[in-house]
Amino acid sequence: MKTPQRRGLAPSLSDWSVQRLRKLLGWPGLGLIPIALAALITASGAAESNFSISAHTEVVAVEPSCALTLNWSLAAGALTGLAADPLAKPQACGDGQHAVGLTLRAGSRAVLEQLPTGQWQIEVSRSERYASCASDIGGGRPVFEARAGDQPCAADLAGLTYRSATSQGNDGAQPQAFAHLLEGRVVVGAPVLDPGGWSAPAATVLREARIQARIKDPVTQGSISVLDETIETGSTIDTAPLETVAAPSARGFVRPHKDGGLMVLAHVTGRHVGVTPHAGERRDVSVSRWSQMLVSPFLQALLLAFGVVVWSAGAIGSADTLRENAGEADKDSDDRKALDALQRRFEDKP
Repeated sequence: MKTPQRRGLAPSLSDWSVQRLRKLLGWPGLGLIPIALAALITASGAAESNFSISAHTEVVAVEPSCALTLNWSLAAGALTGLAADPLAKPQACGDGQHAVGLTLRAGSRAVLEQLPTGQWQIEVSRSERYASCASDIGGGRPVFEARAGDQPCAADLAGLTYRSATSQGNDGAQPQAFAHLLEGRVVVGAPVLDPGGWSAPAATVLREARIQARIKDPVTQGSISVLDETIETGSTIDTAPLETVAAPSARGFVRPHKDGGLMVLAHVTGRHVGVTPHAGERRDVSVSRWSQMLVSPFLQALLLAFGVVVWSAGAIGSADTLRENAGEADKDSDDRKALDALQRRFEDKP
């Protein structure tokens, strides 16, 4: 049965769009539209996002990037300097009874961890990532400096090791309270090491972590959540996974966790955050441009408005079809009535 044609009525928006696409692309061309859309989504790439990292860990490392400086005030503890000569004996700095001041500049790396005894240990060395912009290039300031009370440590050290003092109480060693700023490259956790032996448990350095990503809507300027991921225990999180000095710098702080270990909170604006699971390969946590578009309130409103227009056009077209069919049915009914009347007239004649 043929679909009745609409006489005197303009085609709906949906019919007009389909007809234009058929005319421009033909039937084979229409099949390429979903393929092109899938390729566009795949090739959209990662967009810049604001990542927030919250972690409960036993170790965290920080490397101040170019032109950054960190100053940490540490409680009294043992401070040992490592000479450039690997055969030389470590040099003690201070008597362990005075507070320690630690300065970290570009080209340094500090690893803060909690020991099984409850003490805090910080190992300071040179950073390979920011060696090209180290603060001591060209006779500048040392990449790290330490002071025990009023006594400065030697400036030509290859590394430093700080270990906090232990205060004995009813529960043994009591962790000391602090809050240190983090700036530059922040690495949360470390590879899980098995100390060996049948009864010795493997050391878990990252207990739990969460990565969230937010973007700013370009129209409303509001903050929108686009990612919320829980990281596996024993993983390593790197805020600057790409091997370049131009990597974005993270900002945050580290402090003792109420259940032992460290509480780390860091923020970084970039395209990737690296996550390396235990005994696995690194993967990049990122947000694609397509994902950012899908959560945009402006785009959602635009798509909703377009859907309403298309639906309205389809509804109008359906109403036109029903009206036209009803008109033709009425006309057929009138014709049939006239034919029946004419037939009865002939039958009534003698």
